[in-house]
Amino acid sequence: MQVSDFEKRYDFPLDDFQLEAIGHLSRDRSVLVAAPTGSGKTVIAEYALELARSRGKKFFYTAPLKALSNQKFRDLLAVYPPEDVGLLTGDNSINGEAPIVVMTTEVLRNMLYEESRTLDSLGVVVLDEVHYLHDPQRGPVWEEIVILLPRRVKLVGLSATVSNAPELAAWMHSLREDVEVVISRERPVKLKNNYFVGGSLVDLYSKDLYRVIDGELEKLKKVRSTPSTRGRGGRQRGRPTDLRPVRSDVIEGLSKRDMLPAIYFLFSRAACRDSVDRWLDEGRSLVSKEESEKIIEFVDEKVRMIDEADLECLGYSSFRKAISWGVAAHHAGVLPLFKEAVEELFSHGLIKVVFATETLSLGINMPARTVVIESLTKWNGEKHRPLTPGEYKQLTGRAGRRGIDEVGYAVVLHQRYFNPENIRSLVSREPNPVVSSFQVTYNMAVNLLADHSVEESVKLLNLSFAQFVADRRVVDLETRLSSLEAELESERESARCNEADAASYRAFERTLSRQQREVSSMRKERSNREIKDAMSRLQPGDVFMMGHHEAPAPVAVVKRPRGPKGEEVVLVVDATGRYRRVTERTLSKPPQVAGKVDIAKVTSPTRKVRRSVGVAMESIGRKAPTSRKRAMSDHEEGLLESVEQLKLELEGNPCRKCRHRDRCVQAARKAEKVEQQMRVARRERDSGHDVVSRKLVDVIQVLRHYGFLSGDKPTPKGEMLRRVYNELDLLLVEALDRGLFEPLDPEELVAVAAWFIYESREEDSERERLAREEQAYLDGGLRDTLHALEALEKQMQRAEADTGLDLLGSIDTGFGESAHAWASEAPLEEMLAKFPDRSVGDMVRTMKQIIDLLRQMQDVSSDDGLRSRLSKAMDLVDRGVVSYSSLESIIEHVPGAVGSLI
Repeated sequence: MQVSDFEKRYDFPLDDFQLEAIGHLSRDRSVLVAAPTGSGKTVIAEYALELARSRGKKFFYTAPLKALSNQKFRDLLAVYPPEDVGLLTGDNSINGEAPIVVMTTEVLRNMLYEESRTLDSLGVVVLDEVHYLHDPQRGPVWEEIVILLPRRVKLVGLSATVSNAPELAAWMHSLREDVEVVISRERPVKLKNNYFVGGSLVDLYSKDLYRVIDGELEKLKKVRSTPSTRGRGGRQRGRPTDLRPVRSDVIEGLSKRDMLPAIYFLFSRAACRDSVDRWLDEGRSLVSKEESEKIIEFVDEKVRMIDEADLECLGYSSFRKAISWGVAAHHAGVLPLFKEAVEELFSHGLIKVVFATETLSLGINMPARTVVIESLTKWNGEKHRPLTPGEYKQLTGRAGRRGIDEVGYAVVLHQRYFNPENIRSLVSREPNPVVSSFQVTYNMAVNLLADHSVEESVKLLNLSFAQFVADRRVVDLETRLSSLEAELESERESARCNEADAASYRAFERTLSRQQREVSSMRKERSNREIKDAMSRLQPGDVFMMGHHEAPAPVAVVKRPRGPKGEEVVLVVDATGRYRRVTERTLSKPPQVAGKVDIAKVTSPTRKVRRSVGVAMESIGRKAPTSRKRAMSDHEEGLLESVEQLKLELEGNPCRKCRHRDRCVQAARKAEKVEQQMRVARRERDSGHDVVSRKLVDVIQVLRHYGFLSGDKPTPKGEMLRRVYNELDLLLVEALDRGLFEPLDPEELVAVAAWFIYESREEDSERERLAREEQAYLDGGLRDTLHALEALEKQMQRAEADTGLDLLGSIDTGFGESAHAWASEAPLEEMLAKFPDRSVGDMVRTMKQIIDLLRQMQDVSSDDGLRSRLSKAMDLVDRGVVSYSSLESIIEHVPGAVGSLI
């Protein structure tokens, strides 16, 4: 397809980076494009699609998230005939043999392992959101695709701006030999960074910023000093507590400045829901009456297939009211149908404010005029951490609508722990580099070994980006070692003169110093033992000398209190009648008893009585015994002799009196530092070799132990494992092979699948987990299955530990009761009551994953009865809101549905 013909399709001129990438594609090259979010990378994918069509080849568009795949599918359905567009996500399989197919990256990876015939006519693959490669769960899939995809297929990698895009492209080129990198840092719409403090919105880089902050602080002080209105319960109302603006005030401020529509990013689902509710209580409609009517008509049509009872359970009336005011929430817990409505209405300008979590910033096409970031910290599962520069750019990439806005706005609210300089630094810094998260898995190993030898599999694994980066580091280290070797030889040469070699002199010095330290350490240990031993024999009434060695003073032992474990402690009284606590660490030499005194009255509260004891101690002190020396060990005596011999040898060394001594010794010391640097570099270099493939040996050992491999080839059980994609794949296939699921009915199979899918939140306590395992649905055979699975899981984890692996997760019963209830045709309200800590969006997503896993189990099982029950189990799950969020929603509600209402 001619580039000039393609350009005519758009009513705006293409950017230089778009033309550069399209030019590479037209010359039959692959490309990696790194450009800011919202800059128009999709145009490049559209050219690649037309290029494949013009050559009679298939086109695959892959994305890491099912939501992104679904959106792209809807986009393509609006342009191309339905028979030409397909979707494969695990949840959905629509027209999979179409010439244009949208899919998740996992689906393409599975096709490559299975050597699907669909790949025969494949011409182009788009890998969207390639910077996701760092994601521990999804990232490794990209690397597998790049390694396994036939070279004849052209790759189009689309990434947000990352600092190491050239390195990523170099890795891809090393595998395919046709990859060009295209980098753009220019945003199509200029971004203006703002700071919202108190009631003021100011340019982040304004010279008046700190003056504005001081002014807002003065206003706050005045408000605090005036009487406040008190509401019910005596609580203060309307009085700000700090300079952070209230969300409703922020929205009102943006509205007055014509800065809507806006995406208001919050890192909490609850905060998103609460923000919508508060706006309904405190705010006003942000849309006209005509716009509100169009919104209501659209959403009512969107949910027409859902039962009234379910809509009530889903809180549809509240959702409908908020969205009719131009306000909505968007996060993973929202019902997919509701979320799709928000996306479509927002993209057409009918929604003015969306309160969203950061997932909205990941590829979903929802540009806004303004992006608000309330907090610059986020919870990472363990602690709150600051946003990275890449995350900030990802969020603010939504600000500014191409062809509509001349300027996009990023608004950061006043931060308690960040000053404006911190924020300016965050804005200006380069995004973090993409880091590989590649690792060998059981499924990957059996798939590789099915068609390759161990040696060939090792070579394939060593083609990963992780190994490429490690190898590059190895090359850098080799270069550094060569430089260090030259420096070492130079310093060694400088350490020599005609009279002597300072290197040998320094060797004597180092040996002497080491042995002197050893002697000192032995003396200290001996002294500590002697002090401890002497203190252990002290009794009440014993008098010994302590203090400065030239003027020691007597003290009398009063009692032996209990000290820390293993430490000797005594309580003493001195000649002035003052008590003192003495430990073995207090003394510098062993205490020697010089006499005894009567301490019967020492515990008297009056110091006068205690001083009378002091008089007796003074006379004892004047005849205190001299300290005795303990005999040294043979080893200590030998070391002392060696030290003395080394001192003599150093005295006689030619360097000792050489006029070049200082210069040569300095060079010798530099040589020693260089040798240390070389040792460190060699260790790092050696650890960089085969960093990925070394794990393959351990994985193979576990697979052989459980009969998944015979020699180096998959057994029938190993062939089952090849087609199961789950964190607990090894446990699941082993359980299938042992027949653990054969006694279960369809409802129970749904519960079992949930155990392999669900992951409880970290705050769930062990008590809650045990309580779940005592639930009523766990009766009879299902409880026996659970106990058998737990025993098998522990056995497998021990086998992993023996080889140093930690790949297998743990089953989680947290969603089992809810899944069982749903499969037993419980109404939505009852089901959600059993799932109180999660939302309907989580429920739908988990149910879809359960269906996908049940389908995998059916595909690999050879038991006809079990296969039939698994089919029934899928039907039981795929109903109500679960089915409404599948094929019907995706096919019926394509872009254009909103446009027809406008």
